[in-house]
Amino acid sequence: MEALTARDHKQPLSIQKVDIPEPGADDVIIKVVAAGLTPGVVKMVNAGRSHLPTTVGHEAAGVVSAVGSNVTNVATGDRVRLHPVLSCRNCQLCLQGQDQMCDSAAIMGFASFSPKKELYEKYHDGTVAEFVRAPSWLVDHLPTDVSFETGAKLHDLATAARAIKLARLPDNATIVLTAPTGAMGALSLRVAEKFGIGKIVLVGRSKERMDMVRQFATVPTEIYHVSNEDSGNQNVVKELVALAPEGIDAIIDYLPSGNLISKLLPAMSSGGVLVHYGGNPNLIQVPLVAVMAKCWTIIGARAHTREDAKECLQWLSSGEVAIDDLITHRFKASEVDKMLQLMDSRDEHMLLTVLNIEFSAPAVV
Repeated sequence: MEALTARDHKQPLSIQKVDIPEPGADDVIIKVVAAGLTPGVVKMVNAGRSHLPTTVGHEAAGVVSAVGSNVTNVATGDRVRLHPVLSCRNCQLCLQGQDQMCDSAAIMGFASFSPKKELYEKYHDGTVAEFVRAPSWLVDHLPTDVSFETGAKLHDLATAARAIKLARLPDNATIVLTAPTGAMGALSLRVAEKFGIGKIVLVGRSKERMDMVRQFATVPTEIYHVSNEDSGNQNVVKELVALAPEGIDAIIDYLPSGNLISKLLPAMSSGGVLVHYGGNPNLIQVPLVAVMAKCWTIIGARAHTREDAKECLQWLSSGEVAIDDLITHRFKASEVDKMLQLMDSRDEHMLLTVLNIEFSAPAVV
């Protein structure tokens, strides 16, 4: 079969011929119909966090083509989506429903985050391929009223929901959202209403793109334009407080770089929560005494829990939440180089992106 592979840290991703995976006793083989790919995949490969060689990509929906002898939850021909977050299922964190924090935590086709790598070594291959092998307990039935494309991008939706949950917001809260014009920002805007948020202040460099994404919001929004990544000489605190005189209860930070968050944080109200999901390597330039005096909570997080994914699948199936209109770019698997180039250049405003995987025979649906 064909798959998008990473061979080493220095070579670009490329489509290669690889063996079709065989199921173990507890495994499911999914014939991939739609897959997602994010800029973070390339970053993880370059940073040495990914198994090599490997098939990349962690988002997928498709049709079951084979199952192992112990598998009873799905059958050949079922429409399914993959939950790619690996965990041991037995440790205290897993039993408490915090499986994404497990010591064996990893994301298939993406990276390992923890010291125990046995699961990741077994299931490191990802989803930008004709077939993917996954443990049966990470495979969900995909309702017929949820498209394969939406099923593939559910992973990002559930991560946005997890970020907001971690902020522990009061009713009618006001939050600041950084990097609001990307996929995670748009999804956070879409699900805000589910969490009783009263107002969102979008903080970014492109007024045009912020104006575009605010149409996806389910709650009132304000726009705060920063002149550059680090805001220059702007009086950020004063200007943010003017936009949100009721107080800023939380900052959901998706920024992958820069020092802007250090300028934004002092505007947060007492008892506020900073949730960081951007993977920013920079230091927060805020005195600890300020954290103490204002009783702030700073939370770093990655991915989402198994229950988050199941909840989002229910929202999508019931029609409470829709994300199809957030899919701005669709590519054939053979166009993956173009997709990666556009992600890197940011020449086009991309929100959710989907790869439609070609098959040699029609999928069973």
